[in-house]
Amino acid sequence: MGFMKEIYELLNIKEISSDMMITFMVGKGIVIQGHKKLLKISEEQIIILGRNKRQIEIVGKSLEISTLASSELVVIGKIVRVGEYHE
Repeated sequence: MGFMKEIYELLNIKEISSDMMITFMVGKGIVIQGHKKLLKISEEQIIILGRNKRQIEIVGKSLEISTLASSELVVIGKIVRVGEYHE
């Protein structure tokens, strides 16, 4: 069984096509798949709108977008918190 398939089963996920997937590597950065657009960018905060209409907030220091493609967004820097954002 593939690693991601096992993760989906553990989380009881049937389909992920409309959701975001966030991979966080401690001390390295974060990769987000399933984003739609960037709503806010600063060195301390990045807010992303997902295809599922959820907003995700990345909070940290010296945040920088190292890759921005239609399939993924890569943020590097000292990440302190990642979570859903509600205005």
